[in-house]
Amino acid sequence: MTEQQKRAFTGAVVITTCHMENITDAFELNVSRYLLKPIQKEKLEEALNIAIRRIEDEEILLIYGGRAKAVALSQVTCVQASKDDSIFYDIYGNELLSNKPLAYWKN
Repeated sequence: MTEQQKRAFTGAVVITTCHMENITDAFELNVSRYLLKPIQKEKLEEALNIAIRRIEDEEILLIYGGRAKAVALSQVTCVQASKDDSIFYDIYGNELLSNKPLAYWKN
């Protein structure tokens, strides 16, 4: 993974391993949890729940016409291309515009 990809990634990562020496790599990747094998069921469930909350709470910043709006990804239901812009639809039926093309959001 390149440095740019590391900075751009905002998802949640849970690493499971039996090699303690790799723990320093986990800090570079902003890992949510680092579980040593054998994995305890309770620890895995806790790690996955934390990862899910992290993803659900993630927000993106939509900029259009000089205005900015933060939108939680958990509220986005659909994204549509519109020429050089994008239209986001949220769970409330709102259309939220972005001056970025769909290809930007895909990456």
